[in-house]
Amino acid sequence: MAVSEELQALVAQLPDADNRGMYTENIDKEAIEATIASLFQGGTAFVRGLVDMLDEPGTHANLKPHYGLHCLANHTLVLQDEPARAALAGVLCEKLADPEVPPHNKEFLCQTLQWVGRRESCAALGRCLHDEDLVEAAAMALVGIRQGAAETLRAVLPELQGKCRMHAVYALAVLADPQAVSHLQDALQDDDREVRIGGGLGLAKLAVPATAQNLLAAADQATGWERIQLSHSCFLLAENLVAAGETAAAVTIYQQIWETRDDEPHLREAAEKALAAIR
Repeated sequence: MAVSEELQALVAQLPDADNRGMYTENIDKEAIEATIASLFQGGTAFVRGLVDMLDEPGTHANLKPHYGLHCLANHTLVLQDEPARAALAGVLCEKLADPEVPPHNKEFLCQTLQWVGRRESCAALGRCLHDEDLVEAAAMALVGIRQGAAETLRAVLPELQGKCRMHAVYALAVLADPQAVSHLQDALQDDDREVRIGGGLGLAKLAVPATAQNLLAAADQATGWERIQLSHSCFLLAENLVAAGETAAAVTIYQQIWETRDDEPHLREAAEKALAAIR
């Protein structure tokens, strides 16, 4: 879509970045705010145009439209104009599906949706979870949005592999979604080490007593870095179980670690101290 001359003129009014690509010198706050207000008046047509004007990150051609879109999103939130916010987010979601928009610009759109998007943006971000170039930014955006994010992640998780699955599992872990217990337990059996570690972290945060044996077994079978991380998750699970009043389940975890980690005295000592504090 051709970018209007009016939009190009407004973008040209935005300040030039300094030699680091930052906006820290010769800034006229009032002039910038006036330009952003004019961009806001252009509605969704200007939002689409700004996305179309984006170029490769780090290039001179990208600086002003990137800055303008960022400021426009922020301006919409400051105004607390919910219809305008939803319309802006809707355009960003629409552009995520546009094959003409390159991945590096879609990544920026995901980052913008992290703070301007709401539940209505989750479906579009969920589709990005299948793309290795976008999965990290999309997962972070879903975590930032929260409402509706866990359902989206659970729905697509069975379809994901490797890097994409890892980021989705970690996002579920951060969200501490109670309905994700079975997904996180499945993650403990994944072929990918990082997915297994993420599953363990998620189970630790959820503090469901019935998951303790699965997590302990995974930690016992693991080696190297994975063993360290899953053992840490076992301790975190026990701490969270104590906080939730599930002391008996926590004692089982500490007791098993004390009894089985002869070659890891630091873990035995930590488990012994935890048991003494409980009793």
